[in-house]
Amino acid sequence: DTLPAKEVKPADGVYLTSLEVVGAPELAFNKDTTTYDVNLYQYQQFARIVAEAHKELTITVNGKKVESGVRSDMITVAEANKTETVTVKVSGTVNGQYAEQTYTLNLSRPEYPDIIITEAMSYGYSDKYDLIEIYNASGKDLNLADYCYKNLFCLTNLQNLPEKCR
Repeated sequence: DTLPAKEVKPADGVYLTSLEVVGAPELAFNKDTTTYDVNLYQYQQFARIVAEAHKELTITVNGKKVESGVRSDMITVAEANKTETVTVKVSGTVNGQYAEQTYTLNLSRPEYPDIIITEAMSYGYSDKYDLIEIYNASGKDLNLADYCYKNLFCLTNLQNLPEKCR
């Protein structure tokens, strides 16, 4: 007895196979998750989207068609602390039925980092810094115990670091 042959298509549904915001921290992409909050870097004023899908599907970014795996046009994220919404849509006909899936990217960037290191001095006697000057740019109270500093010496001598910094 043999089983009847089953038609196999590369796409068993309409979805993206990968999604990336170029120059931003890596996105934990899952084809079934359709909304992402993406925190860009502080000075990043532009973003490009790279989306991939099976070749028979069409991809648009903010309504403009892009090829699978090719960067979109630049998207401006000029104002800090404001969100720029980007719509990535994939569509096509699968098994004789037209379908589409929309992914929403909420791009934002912080106005200021929490801490700015303004000076780091070492007197040359060890691999440790003798002085680190920081500036609190957040406008709120910060508990410095929530932050860790690692340098080359620390990375080679992990036993000397507090557990949460390892």
